[in-house]
Formats: sequence, C-alpha cells, structure tokens
Amino acid sequence: MLFELSLGLSAWKQQGGSRWALRCNPSSGNLHPTEGYLICAAWPGLAAGVYHYLSHDHVLEQRATPGSTLWGRELRGGVVLALTGIHWREAWKYGLRAYRYGQHDGGHAIAAIAYAAAALGWRAQLLSGWGDAELAALLGLDRREDFADAEPESPEVALWVGPEPPPMGLSPGALARSLVFTGRANRLSDAQFAWPGIEAVARATQRPSTTPAPTFFPVSSRHSRAAAARTSSPHST
Repeated sequence: MLFELSLGLSAWKQQGGSRWALRCNPSSGNLHPTEGYLICAAWPGLAAGVYHYLSHDHVLEQRATPGSTLWGRELRGGVVLALTGIHWREAWKYGLRAYRYGQHDGGHAIAAIAYAAAALGWRAQLLSGWGDAELAALLGLDRREDFADAEPESPEVALWVGPEPPPMGLSPGALARSLVFTGRANRLSDAQFAWPGIEAVARATQRPSTTPAPTFFPVSSRHSRAAAARTSSPHST
C-alpha cells in the first residue's frame, strides 16, 4: 500500500491508438525517471532482502537476498525506501536538461512517499549520510554485468519509513556486505542519445558517504562598512 500510494499507477488515459498510465507521484512530461526500491528485514509473506518496485504490475521484484540469517536485524521498526534515476527517460526528450528534471522528479517522489507514510501512520526521514557509491552497491547499480545492455541507473536518495525512528548506526555498507544479487536490467529502447554532459554533472555532484557541514565565512569589515554606507546613502537603491 505504501508503494501504491506513492509510486503506483493512479489511472490510465487513451487518445486514439495510444494508451498511457498516470502515477501518483508527479513527473515532468509524465516520463517518470525515478525508480523505487525496498530494503527490509523479513516480514510476514515477504523475505528479507532488496526489492525493486514494478509499478506497471504493482509487484516487488527481489533484487538481492541476504547471505546470512542475521542480515537486517537493524531494520526492525521500519524499512528503507531508496530512489534511483534513469537519465535516459528524460534525455531523449529534454537533452542536457534531463539531469535537472530527474532531480525535480526525485523531489516529487520524496514528497509522495512522505504523504503516503503519514496516511499509514508512519514517518519518512531522509538518510542524508548515505553516500551515492554505498547506495549503488546496496541496490546493485554498480554491477556492470547486470546493466550491460540497459540504460544506466543512478542512486539518488534513501529514506527510512516506519513508526519508529531509524536505528543508530544504520549503514548501507554493512547491509550490502553479504547480499547475493540476481536478475538483469531490461533495455528501455533501441534508440540511444549521447549526452555526455549529463554524466559529467552526475559525477561532479556525487554525494560522499559523509556530507560535510556547510562553512560560513564572516563578512570582512571593509565589506561591512561599504554595505553600511550604501544603506545610509539617500541615493542608494
């Protein structure tokens, strides 16, 4: 229900011979570059592991299984929802703007998950300390053999969802250590467009494991006096 309310299909539309789906989370041009994943411990009717949410069929595809029966003990009291982006879904239409639109859609997905969680009596919290490389390893996005014929998928963000706050020391690296992956990504289209600028931006904005605190520089006295002079001048605008 959490996935259905946030990332699931909400309606189908048809015009002439064309038929397309609408989803709960808004998207630029209804292109939906954002994909959803579930990382969870064992639940009734659901084995522990990493799952990809397939919105078309409203099912969870198991991406990885734990190699240890002790895996996921730290996930009690909630689950992790991860979001990824496929730049090609925007690039074929918007070119170099695809990265910006993908980030825009990711924000829509975060908000949709937060609303869905609240409707179910849970909270959603960003796991801001999870780096892109760690999240990619946990989801198997860095396994090139699994994406050999498919468009690459980039890590975006992870959220903790549940009735309890995230446990201290929850680490994507520890969760990824004993996973056994299965399956391969399917190719979206035979038509490909080379936009190297998108990949360059993605590399430049890759989030490290530890997000540095912002640095604030004091304004110099010279600049302060100049600003005060402009403010006090009757001719300043």
